[in-house]
Parts: sequence; structure tokens; C-alpha cells
Amino acid sequence: MIGTRAVRQPGRGGDGQDVPVRPAPAAVALLRVHDQGRQFLDLSDRRASRLTREQKSRFVATCWTAQMYKHFENPMPGHVANWAELPDWQRETAADTGVKDFGAGSNGSRAPRRRRSRYRR
Repeated sequence: MIGTRAVRQPGRGGDGQDVPVRPAPAAVALLRVHDQGRQFLDLSDRRASRLTREQKSRFVATCWTAQMYKHFENPMPGHVANWAELPDWQRETAADTGVKDFGAGSNGSRAPRRRRSRYRR
């Protein structure tokens, strides 16, 4: 897991040696939110994909809030705000993450398709 071991970035030591670097807590939190979404999907026998866009986004926002409290002693108020207090852009970000992580549902939402590279054969 990325949060439990150092990540290597080349050339950061100044002498050409790799130096272990810990990822930012917010990056670790984001990975954990993704993991929580996948676990939720698996534990529901993939039926969580039927949730509406708003239900998926609320789940993602709740997971994010929990991770902020886990990784930060005093998280910024905007990172742990209640759903009703979130700005539209933050709700949409959670919704896009939920649709991507949970896949297409019966409500007509679809996960974004990965584009094939035109250079791949």
C-alpha cells in the first residue's frame, strides 16, 4: 500500500541516489476513499452500482470526511463540511468520483470510458 511504505522519486538526493519520499496525507486519503468505494461495491455484491448519482456522491463525501479526520489532527472546515454545506463544485467532484468508482448504475449514469491511444496497435 502506498500509505505504509515510502515512495521513491529519482534524483531527489542531489547525488543521483533515490531518496524515499512519503506521499502527502491528502493523497493517501484519496487512495483510501477509492479503496472504501471498491470494498463497498464488493460487499454489496456490486449492487451499490444501482445507487443514484447523489447517493454515490454522499458516500464518497462521507468517506473523504472520515479520512480527513484520520490523517489530519485539525482538518480544514471545508474538507469536513456536511453535505448541505458543500459548494456545488465539491458535490460534483464527489459525484464524478462515485460514478467512476461504482460504475454504471440502473439510473443511467455511466462511468467515463477510457480512451484508447491512437498510437497503440
